[in-house]
Amino acid sequence: MNANSLLNRILMQDTSGDMSESAGHLNVRITVPVDVPALRLLCVSDTHDLHQDMPHDLPTADILVHAGDFTCQGRRDELQNFQSWIGRLLDEGVVKHAVVVAGNHERSLELSAKHPAVRSAQLAMKEELASRPSVTYLEDSACLLEGVRFYGSPWTTCTGESTWAFQKPDSSLSSIFSATPSDIHVLVTHQPPLGIGDHGGDARRCGSASLLQAVEAAQPLLHVFGHIHAGHGVYRSHATTFVNAAVCDDDYKPVQKPVLVEFVHSGVGDAPEST
Repeated sequence: MNANSLLNRILMQDTSGDMSESAGHLNVRITVPVDVPALRLLCVSDTHDLHQDMPHDLPTADILVHAGDFTCQGRRDELQNFQSWIGRLLDEGVVKHAVVVAGNHERSLELSAKHPAVRSAQLAMKEELASRPSVTYLEDSACLLEGVRFYGSPWTTCTGESTWAFQKPDSSLSSIFSATPSDIHVLVTHQPPLGIGDHGGDARRCGSASLLQAVEAAQPLLHVFGHIHAGHGVYRSHATTFVNAAVCDDDYKPVQKPVLVEFVHSGVGDAPEST
C-alpha cells in the first residue's frame, strides 16, 4: 500500500469532541482500554533551550514526554539546562516521570565524533541526561512506565544541512521505524509521519512515509512528535491520536502550547480537570 493510500485510511476523524484549550495548553482526552492505566501525559517538543521561557505554567501530569530538539546545538550547557528544567518539574511535583528522545539538534548525542576522546565525552553527556531514575532516554528502545509501554526514536529524514544529528534518507529509515513494537501504547519520535502535522512554513510535506507505514502497522494509542514547528496540533485516526507538540514556532519563540493528553476509561466518569 502506498503512502497516499495509507494517509487516506489514517486521517478519518477530527478531535472536536475530545479537545479543549486553556490559556496555557491544549487538552485532549483519549478513551483507552481498561487494561491501560488512566493517567496524564504532558507532551512537548522543540523547546530549543527555551523551556524556562514558556509563557504559562505547565499543568500537572504523571509523565512528561519530550519529543526532541531540547537544545539548539547539543552543547553541554544546553543539556545541563534541560536536565535542570526537568529536575525542577520533578522536584515540584509537576510530573512524576519524564520520557525523552533526541532530535536533529542534539548533535552531541549521536556519538558520531571520530576522535575517541570527543566520542567518550559525548557518551558521558548522553548517560548523564538520564542519570536521574525518573528520567528515561529512548533511542530506538522501549520502556514501561506506570503501566504504559513507550517506544522512542530520534531519527528524521535528511534536511539541507548535513551536520545535523540522527538523519538519514527516508528509504534508509524504513528498517529503523519498522522495528517499532506492535504492543506499545505510546510512540515518541522527533520525525512526523507523512501527511500528519508535517506542513513546513512553505506548506511542503516534510513527513516520513516509512514512519507512516510503521505507525499504521503498530497502531499505538498515541504518537508524539515535533520537528516541523508549523505542524503543531492534534490529529486523530481510527486507532491513533497524533500530537505535534512543537513548542517553538517558526521564529523559534516558545509560544505554541504544550499538549496535555489524558488517558480515560469509558463510562468511569469525568477525568480530573487540568491544572
